[in-house]
Amino acid sequence: MDLTPILTATITATPAVAGVPVAVPFIVNMIQMFPGLVLPPVIDLVNQYVSNKILKFWVSMLICLVVAGILNFDKIASGNWAEFLGIAGFIFTQAQAVYKTYWSESRARISVYGRGILS
Repeated sequence: MDLTPILTATITATPAVAGVPVAVPFIVNMIQMFPGLVLPPVIDLVNQYVSNKILKFWVSMLICLVVAGILNFDKIASGNWAEFLGIAGFIFTQAQAVYKTYWSESRARISVYGRGILS
């Protein structure tokens, strides 16, 4: 994933081009970071019926690939598979990190399932 547009938009204050403020490309790029924050409850909901850990991994990966495909359909249509897979990997890694850090033992998860992951 090329971070140059994000860094350029945040470090240098370039004037608006064609009436588009500088913050718009930054916000569009930030949208790719949002799914990883909200996917852990969705993935956990789907994976509650799966007992095999390897299958749980692939279900998580598939969900992240689908979300990345929806958000980056232009990259798929143009054949830019390397960038698409990089973004999908980023979403998957972020979802796993958020799951392990916040969701697995959160009060919200315990209230939904009646137990934490360690219980």
